[in-house]
Amino acid sequence: MKQLFFDLDHTLWDFEQNAFDCIVEIFDLLNLHQKGINPVEFYLAFSVINRNLWHELEQNLISHEKIRNERFKLSFAQTGLEISSEQSIKCNQLFLDLLPSKKKLIDGCYQILENLSATYRLHIISNGYLDIQNAKLEAGGILHFFDKIITNDTAGMRKPDPGIFRYALNLTDCLPQNGIMIGDSYHADILGAHGAGMQAIHFSHEPAIETIPNYLHINRLTDIKKHL
Repeated sequence: MKQLFFDLDHTLWDFEQNAFDCIVEIFDLLNLHQKGINPVEFYLAFSVINRNLWHELEQNLISHEKIRNERFKLSFAQTGLEISSEQSIKCNQLFLDLLPSKKKLIDGCYQILENLSATYRLHIISNGYLDIQNAKLEAGGILHFFDKIITNDTAGMRKPDPGIFRYALNLTDCLPQNGIMIGDSYHADILGAHGAGMQAIHFSHEPAIETIPNYLHINRLTDIKKHL
């Protein structure tokens, strides 16, 4: 029987909207409006910098610690405010404290999970940490749909390393040909899953890439069923 493995952030749980809500709260809590910076302008910078840092992490160019220590400092610098490393770490910790309680999901997420869970075993493979990802799943009301939650810290590996996908397959007693990965990152989710012999579905609003055999692309979660 087919088993479905999902990425979490940007695929099911709406990281962008939830992170923006956290930034607005941080601006209010730290009175950052008085510095003359608009939270929307700041978030636009933060979103790009954060994604670029995560992409570097996926290529093993940097560590998680570098992301946590520097993303706020770099984002503030881009919007014209220099802050210390200590202030950057404080902002990041506040961000991490607030983020897991946010509830917004990608459009169609709950409906498709409810539908798929009636037929397939569902799992998560994430480069995040188990406690944080569990909290996000619970806040979003979708934790009960998933059997296994595989994360960077529980597997000792991160996507796109094929090893984390093999770890997930072993944990779920799933043959590679019966596992399907669904995620938003072509590099981490799609190439990583293919490296472990799995099929993968690329969820992205960008144009299809189609540089690998049997490449599958959707721009709505509800279209997953077309490829099962």
